Amino acid sequence: MLSLWPLLLLILLQPHRSDGDGRSQMVEFTIDEIQSAFDEGTLTSRRLVEFYLDQISALNPVVRAVIEVNPDALVQADRADAERAGLPARKERGLHGVPVLLKDNIGTADRMNTTAGSLALVGSVVRRDSGVVERLRRAGAVLLGKASMSEWAHFRSDDAPSGWCARSGQGKVEDDFLWFVGRSDDERERKRGVGGGRGKWRQVEEVVVMGKQAVEGERESERKGEGLSRGRVAMASDGGGGRSDDLQNKKDYIWYVSMQNPYLLTADPCGSSSGSSIAVAANMAAVSLGTETDGSILCPASANSVVGIKPTVGLTSRAGVIPISPRQDTIGPICRTVSDAVHVLDAIVGFDPRDSKATKNAEKFIPQGGYKQFLKVDGLKGKRLGILRNQFFGYAKGSISNKTFEKHFETIRSMGAILVDNLTIANYGSASGETTALLAEFKLSINTYLSSELTVSPVRSLGDVIAFNNNHKHEERMDDIDQMLFLEAENTNGIGPKEEAALREMRRLSRKGLEKLMNEEALDAIVTPESSVSSVLAIGGYPGISIPAGYNEKGVPFGICFGGLRWSEPRLIEIAYGFEQATKVRKPPLFK
Repeated sequence: MLSLWPLLLLILLQPHRSDGDGRSQMVEFTIDEIQSAFDEGTLTSRRLVEFYLDQISALNPVVRAVIEVNPDALVQADRADAERAGLPARKERGLHGVPVLLKDNIGTADRMNTTAGSLALVGSVVRRDSGVVERLRRAGAVLLGKASMSEWAHFRSDDAPSGWCARSGQGKVEDDFLWFVGRSDDERERKRGVGGGRGKWRQVEEVVVMGKQAVEGERESERKGEGLSRGRVAMASDGGGGRSDDLQNKKDYIWYVSMQNPYLLTADPCGSSSGSSIAVAANMAAVSLGTETDGSILCPASANSVVGIKPTVGLTSRAGVIPISPRQDTIGPICRTVSDAVHVLDAIVGFDPRDSKATKNAEKFIPQGGYKQFLKVDGLKGKRLGILRNQFFGYAKGSISNKTFEKHFETIRSMGAILVDNLTIANYGSASGETTALLAEFKLSINTYLSSELTVSPVRSLGDVIAFNNNHKHEERMDDIDQMLFLEAENTNGIGPKEEAALREMRRLSRKGLEKLMNEEALDAIVTPESSVSSVLAIGGYPGISIPAGYNEKGVPFGICFGGLRWSEPRLIEIAYGFEQATKVRKPPLFK
């Protein structure tokens, strides 16, 4: 069956590329091109949002990148179009009217869920927008929807495949977990079916099942207080090409899969910002936001041939984002180009009183005029870049990856950069204690989030989430994917002597490792393949940018990462943009 997907996708995509209304030009649209089209009157935000909604409808059943669309996206697009009509022509507008997809752990105080991919949080209500979403709204961006992700940002279990979560990793959900979308006398048009219902439903016009639509849905009765009753739908895919005319008592139809890499459907999409990367790569969104604790932006960006910026910790607010570790968590853009990523970065950086300690320190490092000024074609000129060859570049001699990176090194030199080769980071590979610290930090952080950031929630602590998973083993795939990390975190008791020792060791490794190397060699950045350096950057709170570098023998993308010391984003942007413009590696996926 898998071999039929390319043909199916070509059929699905055909209308979107040849319908004569300019849609073919929207594929790979950059923010600058979008704004130019707005100014010229050849494009509206509504048409752009409709294009991405069509792309999602066509592609999401295969790649599962979008966990839900914003029911108010078109309303926001219309508002942006009306506002634009009153603005001076050619005024710098940044993200105004541009659709943005958000990772599902980034809170929005609207009709969308914020769940980290878990069924335990479906129907919970956040107290207010996250800090980065507040900034996106002020910039006039259109919130397109929520991107799927590795459940709980890959912090529930080491056994979970990249890109899997209970909400979108199923071909079908049980009737108790359907999303009913239609007219309702309740303020929210989406409820979870286990213990989270409020009010009653009068009529349902549509049922959305993990990205698939089944029209003519209707509920059989009205209930109060116990959630949604079972629904009946006209047709729904069972994941195997069949259909079901009635979802009642169809537990045997549960079908578990992860998100798919659009370049090779059997390849690892990496995570945990899988959906954010896949959706942008597949032109299902203009730009997206991801989050990273260790590798969760850099890795999926590399694996899906897109650009990912992992900012210095504190440069972007984490307020209202489902946490793992305040010490390592950061929010950053995932886009098709460096320029787009920088446009998004400019919109989301800055002080936030709800994340005051981290963002106050960062505020003084944000350059006046923003980061767009560092988009320089000659950005590589004069830069000193360290190649960590022996520790990270372990490709077989003669392989495509090896040849590709050697060619890139030649290009970097030709653009005026100085490459310092065969460098090593002292003590790389030594046990850092990162996991020890993260387990304790996660329990503290998630308990605070669940108890204080949500006005409505069926779970209020990590212990509640563990219990939910145990009570919903089938839906959460507990027989195949355990919750060992949750259990280990629950057994911690704050930051004790063991955790303090781990924190000291990470500070020492950062100081004696990357910081010492960068200072002694007077480097502007280090150069590493894919996301192999993510833990080094993570434990020190350092920034990194992943840019498409090539495609291996099977056509699977891989990236190149430029990393630096805290607050070195201006130099990294110059380097990344210079590299991108000199190489032009990215190409749209073929869904092989």
